[in-house]
Amino acid sequence: MTLRERILTRLALAEAATPGPWAFGHVEGVHFVESAEGLVVVDTPSVTGAHEDVRFIADRSPDRVIAECRADLALLDSGNVAINGVVRRNIEARYPEGES
Repeated sequence: MTLRERILTRLALAEAATPGPWAFGHVEGVHFVESAEGLVVVDTPSVTGAHEDVRFIADRSPDRVIAECRADLALLDSGNVAINGVVRRNIEARYPEGES
């Protein structure tokens, strides 16, 4: 997968996640996140589709990730010669192979 494809994959995941801000909680072995609007996402095997949302939200703020992905894509599209050096390595480090 190319760097651009990895960025676009993470961007799609962030755009599909529910925006925050989020408060995290744990009750009787169940992990959850709750949005400011009162939406609760529970991380249990019995809740279909919740795992991806909870895992993403627990580790990252979707709004922040969306902004970072768009900024990195803009840098790649800029054609700036400096993008081939340190800047590119820094971008690549944020999007490792096999990780979204």
